[in-house]
Amino acid sequence: MPTSSARPPVESVVTSRANPLFKRLRALAQSTRRQRSEAIAWLEGPHLIRALLDAQWAPGEWAVSSAVPPDGEVAALLARGRAAGAQITAFEPSLFAQISAASEATALVAIVPVPAAQGPLADGPLTASPLTTGPLTAGPLTTGPLTAGPLTAGPLTAGPLTAGPIGDVVVLDAVQDAGNVGAILRTAAAAGVRRVLLTPGCAYPWSSKVLRAGMGAHFALTELVETTPEAIVAGLAGAAITVTTLQSSKPLHEVDLRPPLAWIFGNEGAGVSPFWRDKASLNLFIPQTDGVESLNVAAAAAVCLFEQRRQRITAAR
Repeated sequence: MPTSSARPPVESVVTSRANPLFKRLRALAQSTRRQRSEAIAWLEGPHLIRALLDAQWAPGEWAVSSAVPPDGEVAALLARGRAAGAQITAFEPSLFAQISAASEATALVAIVPVPAAQGPLADGPLTASPLTTGPLTAGPLTTGPLTAGPLTAGPLTAGPLTAGPIGDVVVLDAVQDAGNVGAILRTAAAAGVRRVLLTPGCAYPWSSKVLRAGMGAHFALTELVETTPEAIVAGLAGAAITVTTLQSSKPLHEVDLRPPLAWIFGNEGAGVSPFWRDKASLNLFIPQTDGVESLNVAAAAAVCLFEQRRQRITAAR
């Protein structure tokens, strides 16, 4: 009968700070810029890693603390990950703590390649270009990005009738705060919008902070792409560009929001950029009490997307 001190079922345990894999993971953990440059997603904790497996993505490279209980949630995920082809390495707790701040019972990290863009507003599910580099090992490291073989996510669907039509898209216009980006991704997925595009200046959507705030929403999207405003406009396919502004605008609840829309949510301080204000065909505002600052961008996105959802549900009855 295993005891709580038993090590998790992994092939090896790293005990040295000089280990090259440990050095690389620690460097990635400390630098969102490096995560972006190497095009990897940094997933921490059982919830996100379960979402990764449930979405049938290639599991990538996993790091786990050697102190996790052998019969708990993480151990069950390790078994699933191994069956799916994850390359799993355990680290002594003192080393793992330098990779992740997760508690001992949930000390698990997955590093997976970010899906490649399919072009503006492509119809297919999130996929990745074929990757030729093998999975990470504890041996000498190459200078290329972390990869784990081809990513073969299955088709992602929008769910029941109340989900948004294929033309809906959320555009984040230089939204800098990782918590806001993650919250908006979560809201978009919950409201049935499956495409989110990010312009330059946004927080890296696959960073650990954004993934935590998104709570698995990334895996419910069919497209999550960083691109230019010009490329977005070229691929909107008739969706009306919609912004929230106090200039020449109408109250949100008085406008028919049932047709496909491209929702533009702007920077926390500057709001929607002039580029999008000039392109907009719908200018809306959210009625609120006088004397109060405008809503946080994530809160405003939730109000807008769920008003659209409410109208569609009501019309479908």
